[in-house]
Amino acid sequence: MQELLLTGRVGAKPELFKTENVSILSFSIADNMVYWNTKGEKQERTVWTKCKMFYNDHEKAVKRQKTIKAGMSVFVKGRPEVETWLKDKKAFGTVVCNVSNIEYL
Repeated sequence: MQELLLTGRVGAKPELFKTENVSILSFSIADNMVYWNTKGEKQERTVWTKCKMFYNDHEKAVKRQKTIKAGMSVFVKGRPEVETWLKDKKAFGTVVCNVSNIEYL
């Protein structure tokens, strides 16, 4: 089983979606990556990871949504999933973290 361990800052207030059977809390976290290019120059870039939390109890999802604030530091643990879509007949994909645990730092 694959597992993602991520730390970063929440980008915006989480969005809450309710389906027939489950509530989904969706948010992104940012992490700054520092590296040196082939010329030895320091480079920085921000890497964004979309995260999703699933709840059978909608009220628990609402409570969690209220505790996660934009800009706060978090540690998340979860399983990776690839989301794919088509746009203008081209396929795109991204890795999403299906969060099983979140800690506020």
